[in-house]
Amino acid sequence: MSQAIKQLQLRYHNTEDRILLTIATPTNQVMKAWITRRYVKILLPALQGLNPETLKPIVEMTDNLSREDLNYKLENQFNEPENPRYPLGEDPIILNSLRFVKQDVPMPRLALEPKGGSGILLNLYPPFVRALQSQLASAIIKADWQLDLDPMVGFASSHRLQ
Repeated sequence: MSQAIKQLQLRYHNTEDRILLTIATPTNQVMKAWITRRYVKILLPALQGLNPETLKPIVEMTDNLSREDLNYKLENQFNEPENPRYPLGEDPIILNSLRFVKQDVPMPRLALEPKGGSGILLNLYPPFVRALQSQLASAIIKADWQLDLDPMVGFASSHRLQ
């Protein structure tokens, strides 16, 4: 599922011991996915454009940001859209794997996928990635999963995504 993203929310749910990723598009599509502790470990390097197993760069992020890019903001508060449509279903999918799509283009994509069926396709647009990283870091801290956040905290300001 690839569309512009209007709203993004990542919240830790202690009863599930998972993070719920909720994305809404300008066309009122809402996608929900559970992120487990195991999945966070493969997602963090991927958000840097690194192979989660080897930690070697898969894609090169560029520094070509326009004024619009620098002013990019998602809506601050997540509000369920009126008459939402759920292309992945109303219940959250459980993310199981990820892969890079179109690595040879200026804006590579990251496919977040369940074990079977459709998943979520994200453009690795640096301002969006920074917003995603920020919310993910907050959710991980609330989860108290004892994960090493040093690599994640460092890459928000690294040259790789700016």
